[in-house]
This record gives sequence, structure tokens and C-alpha cells, in this order.
Amino acid sequence: MTTPARQPADDDDAAQRYWLSVLHDRDGDADERITARDRLAAIYEHQGSYDAAAKLLMANVQDGVMNVEILERLSRLNRARGKRR
Repeated sequence: MTTPARQPADDDDAAQRYWLSVLHDRDGDADERITARDRLAAIYEHQGSYDAAAKLLMANVQDGVMNVEILERLSRLNRARGKRR
């Protein structure tokens, strides 16, 4: 999955509301939920909510998403949170 391009704050708010609605849709497709967590993680990282972003990405890992990009993103979030691993 790719990180979406940086968006203005108003776009972030609208996107955040949309992706949260996808996550809360109990009938939603598993792939849609993975995409929603990925996109929300990017928004939260942009907002400086590194813990929330990392939790979303880890939920995707638990759902079987594992690739170099997600590991790099988690590493970047850990550095931003001041945690070296």
C-alpha cells in the first residue's frame, strides 16, 4: 500500500471522517479496513499522532500485511516517538 500524497488540513479532516466510517462499518470488506487503517495512519502521522498511527499499522500487520514499506513506516514512527529499536 502506498502512502497518500500530503493533503491540506481540511482534506485531512474529511478523509479522516471517511476512513473512520469505513473502519466502523461492520459489514465492510477486510481489504477496505486494511486500506482505511493505512490511510488513517498516514493522516495521524501527518498530525503528529505517532502512537495512533503505529497502532493502526500494527493492526494491519496482525491482519497479515507485511512488507518492507510497512516496516519502514513503523521504524519512522518509532524514531519520531523517540524510541530506537
